[in-house]
Amino acid sequence: MLKLNPAVFFIEDVPSNWIFESYLNLNEKLTGQSIKIHSIFKAEKTPSMCIYYSDADKMYKYKDFSTDKSGNGAGLVSDMFNISYAGACSKIMDDYNLYLSKGDLSNDDQIRKHIIPTPKYKITEFVTRGWNNIDAAYWLQFGIGSDVLKHYGVVPLQEYTMCRQYSDGKEEVIKIARLNVYGYFNKQGELCKVYQPMQKNKKFIKVNDYIQGSDQLTETNKYLVICSSLKDVMALKAMKFNNIDAIAPDSENSRIPKEIISAYLERYTTVCTMFDDDVAGMKSMQKYKDDYGIESIHLQMSKDLSDSIRDYGMSNVKIVLHPILKKVLTPKSLKHE
Repeated sequence: MLKLNPAVFFIEDVPSNWIFESYLNLNEKLTGQSIKIHSIFKAEKTPSMCIYYSDADKMYKYKDFSTDKSGNGAGLVSDMFNISYAGACSKIMDDYNLYLSKGDLSNDDQIRKHIIPTPKYKITEFVTRGWNNIDAAYWLQFGIGSDVLKHYGVVPLQEYTMCRQYSDGKEEVIKIARLNVYGYFNKQGELCKVYQPMQKNKKFIKVNDYIQGSDQLTETNKYLVICSSLKDVMALKAMKFNNIDAIAPDSENSRIPKEIISAYLERYTTVCTMFDDDVAGMKSMQKYKDDYGIESIHLQMSKDLSDSIRDYGMSNVKIVLHPILKKVLTPKSLKHE
């Protein structure tokens, strides 16, 4: 005779992996690993919705970079069905109880016990190389030349080694060698990030904490532009505007800490943001404005500054960007060469 689980009455009793597997119709079981899928909220070519296990919260959560939505399982269901959080919790419990009633199924504890956070790969070794014509073709389309790349500590990588270690002592090692792979180094010569633009799912690999462009800040420039990426920082540098420094957050899903922003506001005459022309970028710029009173530059050309240069040419982007910069940063002092 089949033995059925008792009904659950609290949302905490529903395994978070079951919520994501069921409502997202995932093909693989969630056992502690992170996965990336196409956003369920908008059409996109490159998957940007991350499903990951939070060891701190002991549950699966999600972050959708294309819409800036994020949260736990109940938050996902709330967003999917446009219902309240309480309504989402009620729906999940009803659906899970129905699921349990259909046969001889493991109870929620049995389902949850299979979740073991998968250790993350870490870069343990790397080999640099010289620049070649393939590198030049990639960077020059954004107006970024060798002098700018050297100034910001960008170095081509011949290969890098990734390693992850399990609690039982098992170790996995992978050596990766491919074209168009670059290391972002700080002024101490430490590798902070790997950038591999030709990869769809792993364009960036974080190695160390790093506010991109912070090593190149000057003592004399009056204005600071916070961009979305080091590539945009370098593209802005290549445009040769006077009196402007530029930085970018450590990653697309992080923000510059409050104490550092406060220091920048004291140091510079004006600080502004210039993020991607998409929902996530607009929301992030609005958040900086709400929290710190920082105005934003909205460049309505391609997705970001570097892509705009690639698509329209640097001279045309300058024509559009210069008056916007001038209006936001200063009405008089900004000049460009």
